[in-house]
Amino acid sequence: MDMNKLDGLAGLVEEVDAEGPPTPEQQQEQAVEEAGEQSAREWGAIVYMLGNAAAMIAPDLKQIYTEKACLDWGRSMHPVAQKYGWNGPANVPELGLLIATAGLAVPSWFAIKARLAAVNTGTEKTGWLASMREWWLNRKRKAEPAPSPIDGVTTGAPA
Repeated sequence: MDMNKLDGLAGLVEEVDAEGPPTPEQQQEQAVEEAGEQSAREWGAIVYMLGNAAAMIAPDLKQIYTEKACLDWGRSMHPVAQKYGWNGPANVPELGLLIATAGLAVPSWFAIKARLAAVNTGTEKTGWLASMREWWLNRKRKAEPAPSPIDGVTTGAPA
C-alpha cells in the first residue's frame, strides 16, 4: 500500500474522530474543567457579594468588584483551594447567608440612621418616627397638671 494514501487517510481519520463523541479521557478532562469553572464561580460569587456589601459604604468600590473581576479572582482561588483541600463556599451555606444578610442589614441600618437624623434635626416632620419623637419630647408636658381656670390654682392630687 502506498504511504501517501495512508497519510491521507490518517488526516481523514483524525478529522472524523474530532467530530465523533468524546473519548472517556476527554470526558474526564471536560468534567474536571467544568468542576474547576464551577468552583471558580462559587469563590468569585463570595467576593462579589462582599464587594457589593462594601460598595454600600463606599460606592466607588462597585467599579472594582465587577462580575468579571470576581470570576477572575475565583479562577485564581480554585487551584489554591484544591491545594489545601478546601471544599469551597458551596459546602458552607452559612457563609452565603451571612453575606446576603449583610447585604440587607447594612443598607437598612444606613437608611434608618439617616431617617432618625432627619427627625432629630427637625427636617422631617411627618411619618411615624416624627410622631414618636414629638410624643417623646412632649410626654412630660402632658403629665404635668394643667392650671385651673379659677385663680390659676393647679388641679390634681395634693402634694
